[in-house]
Amino acid sequence: MSHRSFMSKHREGELCHEEGERVRERAAIENTTPYKKREWSKSMLDFYADYKKLEPEVAKTRRAYYSYQNACVSFKRMTAEQHDHAAELANKWEQAAYRAASARAEFQEKYPDAYNHPNDPGHLKAIKGHMGGKENANTEVIKHRAAAEKIRTPPKYAPPRDFKRRSTRSLCSAAGIGDILDIGDD
Repeated sequence: MSHRSFMSKHREGELCHEEGERVRERAAIENTTPYKKREWSKSMLDFYADYKKLEPEVAKTRRAYYSYQNACVSFKRMTAEQHDHAAELANKWEQAAYRAASARAEFQEKYPDAYNHPNDPGHLKAIKGHMGGKENANTEVIKHRAAAEKIRTPPKYAPPRDFKRRSTRSLCSAAGIGDILDIGDD
């Protein structure tokens, strides 16, 4: 289909209608039984409300970490204290993601028949998403802690204070120009 014919069909609404029909046909084939949510007890509703309250906390802690990260000039120019603060924010994000994932998984385990499907794909996708966020946050924590430690730890080999002067002397003496520059061997 050329671009011109695509645009003319799109303007006329034919393409949108055709695509909508295909989606409806596919959905009818895949879902022969209508989606029915089981009647939930008071404890199920309470548990559901509790784990849903954890979702905004994950988003809030993730935003806080990335906002701080973006406010810093660059990763390499951050001070040890900035790395520590970033690691602390990432750790909060990691904990929030873990709490949300485990609460959802616990709901799935405790009430396997809460939805029409025993392993509701949307529910499992949300659990996997939170666990992925937890892993991302854990990576950030490790990265920032290692960078802060690297800044705080002195190098293993520290050259002597007069390293530059001694190397200049030895080079000048070897070249035979020590007398010209008035550098003598002490």
